[in-house]
Amino acid sequence: EAQDLQGFAVRVISVLLKYPVIAAGKEILRISGYDCGDCRRPLDSLSDAQKISLRQELTEVGFFERKLGL
Repeated sequence: EAQDLQGFAVRVISVLLKYPVIAAGKEILRISGYDCGDCRRPLDSLSDAQKISLRQELTEVGFFERKLGL
């Protein structure tokens, strides 16, 4: 089970590192029902295309199927 969880974490992190990490984290929270607003300067928020892509990639790795305590 530990190896499975580690592999899952690696897949999720690989997706997150393709995007500005803080903005990606905020988008994940928004998708999960916790809208924390956009990033403030000097950080950029995700574009609409990036939001769609992030959600698609996280869905592909099974992120939203796991119970993560959010």
